[in-house]
Amino acid sequence: MEFVGGTSANLVNGKRVEVAGTPDAEGVVLASRVEFLPELTTAPEVVVGGRISNLVTSNTDVNFKLPGMGVSVSSATVFVGGTAADLSNGVLVQVKGRYNPATKTVAAARLEIVKVEAGLPRVAGAVSEFTSLSNFRIGGQRIDASQAILSDGVAADLKVGALVEVVGTVTGTGDSRVLTATKLHFSGK
Repeated sequence: MEFVGGTSANLVNGKRVEVAGTPDAEGVVLASRVEFLPELTTAPEVVVGGRISNLVTSNTDVNFKLPGMGVSVSSATVFVGGTAADLSNGVLVQVKGRYNPATKTVAAARLEIVKVEAGLPRVAGAVSEFTSLSNFRIGGQRIDASQAILSDGVAADLKVGALVEVVGTVTGTGDSRVLTATKLHFSGK
């Protein structure tokens, strides 16, 4: 195991790191390299998803829970696939926004109500390896987006570190498993 900018003793909750490794059969990443990143001066932007619970609405505010955190929606939140009126307990959503670790809440900048594609495989995160539009990875998942509809970005924006959300179908097994994307949304813009 290689450590860059620190040692194993520096691994504590809340520390920003970038991990390189290979996922095992259960999806646990076997790390080969850990690089310590500088501390953020602003709240980190995150992408989270799940089914809404504990929905509370008032005249101007909407708040709800996703697994492990709260979400606050404001008039500045951009809705995709619906409106605030479509929010209810049990609705599947994907939220992008700034995370406040002190309150464990996300201030939603973008909220997608997931309807038609709810049953399709979905991956979100930073591109970890990039060869081309038809061959890149998020974590250990290989992705082919050569036939995907791109939103909020263009193919030239796809590179290591780009935050994306991908929906599609999975073919193959083991190391030859590929997510063939039908939609690719750039969420880091």
